[in-house]
Amino acid sequence: MTWKFNSGSVVFSSASSVTALGQPLEVTGYVSSSLGYQGLLTDADRDTYVTTEETDDEDKIKFYTGGNLRMMMRNTDQSVMITDNNVGEFTPQALLHISGAGAGGDQLFIVGGGGAGNYYPNAIVVDQNGHVGIGNWQGDNANPLHALDVSGGMCQTVIGPGTSCNFLQKFSSSASSIQGQTIWTIGPENYGGDAQQWKIKVSGATQGTSEVFSIITSETQQPPAHCIFVASNGEVGIGTAGVDEKLHVQTSSAECRIRLETDDGYDVGILGYQASTQKLGLIYDDSDDVVTFSYGAATNNHICIDSNGKVGVNTKTPSHVLTIAGAVSGSSTLEAVGATILGSTLNVTGAATMAGKVSVDNEISGSGTLQAAGATILGSTLSVSGNVGIGVDAGSNELHVSGTTAAIIIESNAASIASLQLQQGGTTYGRLQIGGGGVFNIENLVADEDMVFKVNDGGSTRTALTLDSSVSEVIVNNGADSLVDFRVEGATEDHLLFVDGSADLIGIKTDSPKVALDVHHNPTGLSDDTGGGDVAVWGAEDGTETLAAGKLMYLNTSGVWKYAAADAVSTSGGVLLAIALGTSISDGLLLRGYFDAATIQGSFVKGGVCYVSETAGVIDFTRPSASGDTVRVVGYGTNTANVIYFNPSGDWIEL
Repeated sequence: MTWKFNSGSVVFSSASSVTALGQPLEVTGYVSSSLGYQGLLTDADRDTYVTTEETDDEDKIKFYTGGNLRMMMRNTDQSVMITDNNVGEFTPQALLHISGAGAGGDQLFIVGGGGAGNYYPNAIVVDQNGHVGIGNWQGDNANPLHALDVSGGMCQTVIGPGTSCNFLQKFSSSASSIQGQTIWTIGPENYGGDAQQWKIKVSGATQGTSEVFSIITSETQQPPAHCIFVASNGEVGIGTAGVDEKLHVQTSSAECRIRLETDDGYDVGILGYQASTQKLGLIYDDSDDVVTFSYGAATNNHICIDSNGKVGVNTKTPSHVLTIAGAVSGSSTLEAVGATILGSTLNVTGAATMAGKVSVDNEISGSGTLQAAGATILGSTLSVSGNVGIGVDAGSNELHVSGTTAAIIIESNAASIASLQLQQGGTTYGRLQIGGGGVFNIENLVADEDMVFKVNDGGSTRTALTLDSSVSEVIVNNGADSLVDFRVEGATEDHLLFVDGSADLIGIKTDSPKVALDVHHNPTGLSDDTGGGDVAVWGAEDGTETLAAGKLMYLNTSGVWKYAAADAVSTSGGVLLAIALGTSISDGLLLRGYFDAATIQGSFVKGGVCYVSETAGVIDFTRPSASGDTVRVVGYGTNTANVIYFNPSGDWIEL
C-alpha cells in the first residue's frame, strides 16, 4: 500500500500488497476514497466496510458485511440498529433495536455462550417470537418456549438484604428436600423429559406436621397463623393447620363463610362427583332465579328455594312456603303449625296432628286416624271410605260437623262456580250454587219435579211452600192445610203481610183480617209533602205547569197532567184528580190514599172536608164560593195535622 499527502489530506491508493504501518495513523480531518464515501474502511472486494456519512450532516456510522447493512449508530436519537434481515436501513424504536432471525436460528439477542462446541451456556436468550430465556441455554438453537423461560441447574435468588431472607430455589426431580425450610419449584420439572408439568411446589416439615405448602401471616408467631395450609396427604386448610378434611376452613371471628361470585346472567354453585359421575348439585339457577339442591344431576331440582323464600320439593315453582310435588308418607306424627300444601298423595300409617292449615292438591289415604286440631284445606280430592266427623265422632253419619259455631264453607276461584249438589243413584236432583257473577241459586235439576219446603208443627210435617216446576208457580200452603199460615214481617210490624190459611183471608198490617183483603192504615209517620196509596206512574208532564210534591193535578184530554183549579169546571169537575209525589212522572201521582200536605189553604180541620181550591194546584179546607166556581170534595182531615185522606169525589157542583 502506498499513500501520499494531497492538499492537506491523506490519499490511499490500491496495491497488490499491504504494508503494515509501524505506528498508529492519526487523521485530524476525514478519510475519503475513490468510491465516493465519506470515510472508508473496507475489505479487498469492497463489500464489507464502515461508513460515516453519505450526505452532509447525517451524523451516522454504518457497518456493512457482504454488501448488507448490519448495524447503524445515529447521533439524532443516540440509537443503535442491528439487523440481519437484509431489509436495509430502518428507524430504531429504542436506544438498541435488534431485528432479524438471528445467527443461530430464531434468536435476536444472546448474553453469554460462545466457545468451542457451544459448551458455554447462554445466560439470556431473546428470540423473534418474543420469548425470553434465562439460565442454562446450550447451543445456538436453544430457544425458550414461553414468554419467560427459566432453565438450568440449581440457582438461588435472594429477595431482600442479608442472609436471613426467604429465598427462591429451583430443584431437579432428583434433589432432596431441605428439612424445615421453604423450598419452591417454579417451572417444569425435568425440562425436556417426561415430567413436563408446570408447578408451584413447597416441600418440608413445620411444627411436627407433614406440610408441603403454607402461607402464613407471621413467622415469629408460634404456632404460625396459617392463611393457607396444604398437608402431605392432600388436605387443605384455610385459617388452620389442623386439617382433618380435604378442605378445612376455620376462623376465630363470629362468621365463617365461603363466597362464590359470578357476573349477572350466569349460574353459580357447587357440584360433587364420584368416579366421574355427578352425585351432588347445589346451584343458583339464574334463568329461573332459584337455588336448587339435587342428588345427581343439577337439573333434578329435588329441593328448590325461590326469591320469595318459598321452598319446593321436586318443583322449581313453589306456590306456598312449602310445596311438595309427589307423594309424602310418614310412619309417625306429622305436625304442621302453619299452612301445609301437598301436591300429591299423603300416606299416613300413624297418627297425624295438624295445628294449622293443611292444603292438599291430590289424594290423602291413611290406614289410621287423621286428626286435625286446626284448619285443614284440601286442594284436590279427599276420599274417605268411612264416616267423617269434624269436631265430633262421626258415629253412624257419613259427615258430622260439630262446634260452638259450626259451618261448612265451599269456595271457588273468583271467576268460577261454587256449588253444593245433591244426588241420588248418580243423578243430581238439586244444588245450591254461586254463579260466576255472584248470583246465589237454589236449583231443581230434574224436569217436572217440585221444590218443596216443609215445616214440622208439633210433630206434624206440613208443606209450607211448593215451587211447582210443571206450571211454573210458587204455591204457599200447597196442601190446603188450615193450620199453615203465611206472613211477611217488617222493621216494626210483625204482620206486614198476613195470609190466614184457615179463613182464606189476607191482612195487611194485621194478623186477624176480617174480609178477603183487610188493610190497616196509620199515616202518622208521614213527612211534609209525602204520601202513599194508589199511585199512578203514567201520563205526560206539562211544559209550564211543572210537577212538584203536594201539587193538586188533573189529567186533561191530551193525557197531560196540569194544575187543578176550582175557577173552571174543565180543570176541576169531571176530570181525574191526583196529588204529585215528586218532580217527575216516575215519582208517582197519588190517586187515592194518605198525604201530608205542607201547603193547605184555609184552616186544617180534623175530620173536616177539603176541596179543590180557586188557587191552581192547591187543596183548600174552605169551600169555594164565587160564581162559576166548582165545588168538589177531594178528601178529609185525619187525626194528624195536615194529613188528609185523599179520595176525590165523583160528584161536583158549579156555582
